[in-house]
Amino acid sequence: MGREMMTKVMIVETDVSALRVTSWILEEGGFDAVSAHSIDEAVVCAGREQPDVIIVNTGLLPAEKGRGIDRLHERAPAAHVIDLSTYAENKGLAARGAERALLKPYHADELVDMVREMVG
Repeated sequence: MGREMMTKVMIVETDVSALRVTSWILEEGGFDAVSAHSIDEAVVCAGREQPDVIIVNTGLLPAEKGRGIDRLHERAPAAHVIDLSTYAENKGLAARGAERALLKPYHADELVDMVREMVG
């Protein structure tokens, strides 16, 4: 079993179609994908699952102003965070709490490679 097979990735996305596609891409890449449909669900899931990487659509967080990612880090402090959104720029990435960003639309290989880089 390779490192990717042990790597757990949580996807936080309200769009069911996007969530399914992202999960499929990650599973095809050899990762264990878990999903959450809201930031509140993700906080609970992060505590239970302890993912290695959290992929979050920061478009879900405008009212939280970055506090959502802080809440995720409180429950899964070792998790790396990727901002997966349609934002045209990465300004404020650190303020939102994400380490890396990937803009939609993206290629499947880009996402898989980014996750692999983050977990080393």
